[in-house]
Amino acid sequence: MMDLVMQCAWLALAVAAIALLARCRSPRGCWWIVAAGCVFAAADEWFDLQSICFRFGKEVAGAALHAVGFDAHRPLAKVALLGFGTLAAVAAVWWFARRDRAFDRSKALACAGLALALAFVGARLLPGLTWLFDSPVGVAIEVVAWLLVSIGVRGGFRRCDRMD
Repeated sequence: MMDLVMQCAWLALAVAAIALLARCRSPRGCWWIVAAGCVFAAADEWFDLQSICFRFGKEVAGAALHAVGFDAHRPLAKVALLGFGTLAAVAAVWWFARRDRAFDRSKALACAGLALALAFVGARLLPGLTWLFDSPVGVAIEVVAWLLVSIGVRGGFRRCDRMD
């Protein structure tokens, strides 16, 4: 039952984030990131995109390591390459978000919620933390991430109303 609730909650939040983009006269870069993150989270809840992305990342990392000749150190190098790729992607998104001149508290809250959701997904993929997936702690983390993003999007609507 809770899975269906979170699926619908992320879907509603994705619709709200897209509506925020449509409502503001000139939506800044950060709201595009938040909307894309909410759409990805909603799609992930319904279609399990994180497993597809993880398998794709493992295949790309495996091919890159084979091309360079790191087959002997494959497990360690694969973890390092996946970790570096993830950190580079997060740093690029954070840099893009911070370039938004109107970066305020609502955008920071929404970005923090997406970062928490991303960290939770990453933690679930680690071998020793699989218990986190079905426990009440995991549900609470996902709810807190959703609340942070929804409070940020609500603040974005308020700010957009004051600017128009």
